[in-house]
Amino acid sequence: HAMLCNSLGSVYWKLSHYKQDDQAEQHLRLAIEAYQQALPGYDPQTQPLDYAAVQNNIGITHWSLAKQKSSLEMYEWAIAAYLDALTYRTPETDPAACAITHNNLALAYWDLSKESRVERTQKAVYQENAVAAFEAALAIADEVDALSDADSAAIHHCLGDVHIQRVE
Repeated sequence: HAMLCNSLGSVYWKLSHYKQDDQAEQHLRLAIEAYQQALPGYDPQTQPLDYAAVQNNIGITHWSLAKQKSSLEMYEWAIAAYLDALTYRTPETDPAACAITHNNLALAYWDLSKESRVERTQKAVYQENAVAAFEAALAIADEVDALSDADSAAIHHCLGDVHIQRVE
């Protein structure tokens, strides 16, 4: 049941990329609902990587919805899901997935820092968290050669952009 719900969530998430406005939001909300139904089917103690994968999916979907709706709460939920996933996706257990989740976390912090409703001091905190997460993704990936050159270059590019944003 958990595997089917996770797969259903992925289908809804993909559908959100092919639909316009309200339908995209509806599909993202249905994806979150499906992932939430999948989560109890994976015991983090006995199936930590499956549990972490679903949490990462929840994070991606909340992040997608946050970007679409400019929702600070959705960004915060995405960050919480990524942080929970990183409890189980470690450099020792699954370095490639760990690096990817750190990158996802960094993107959520970075996008949150660009929201106009976020106060200047909080923006700086989010930017620092983005830098730390991007650097963690790169360090983990470099250690085990877990990312393609293109993915690594993209992370370096984003990291540079965050540093530029911090100076402005």
